[in-house]
Amino acid sequence: MSAGMGLNLSDAALLEMFNAYNGCGKRQVGASKTCLSPHSVHDYLRAFSLYKQIVFGHCRNGQVFHRLAQMYEKGQGVAQDMQKALSCYQGVVQVAVKTQWIYIHALTKLIAAYEMGDGVAKDTQKALHYQSKLEEAKLEVTKSYLRLYLKKPNPKAKRRLSF
Repeated sequence: MSAGMGLNLSDAALLEMFNAYNGCGKRQVGASKTCLSPHSVHDYLRAFSLYKQIVFGHCRNGQVFHRLAQMYEKGQGVAQDMQKALSCYQGVVQVAVKTQWIYIHALTKLIAAYEMGDGVAKDTQKALHYQSKLEEAKLEVTKSYLRLYLKKPNPKAKRRLSF
């Protein structure tokens, strides 16, 4: 979803969507109340903020997806959920630039998950698919570093000063 679609959702509607997505909708009568510590509330609000940015399409470079994936992976502000973390890592792969470290990190997480069956069913084909993307990304990073290296002036070359 993106802002270009003309989404006009209130924070309350987004919060309800976020809670439904995380399986923590409205509490039922008689359910025990959970007392959240201040850092838990802060993490929850941070996760909601990231979710909101994704819904409105404000995640062009993948960092929003990456941060939310880490929060799901560690259980920060949201319930620990490897499937949702992997879904966010797939979002990173879709929007990030190949030479970004988060792109390579997301691919590494996806490869490990599909090879080990962590949060998803084991799938060698998907693991190989992401492995080939990882190799392409490493090649791009190597090319970038090589271009930077070749642009550097030679420190041993004599420099002439002119006044």
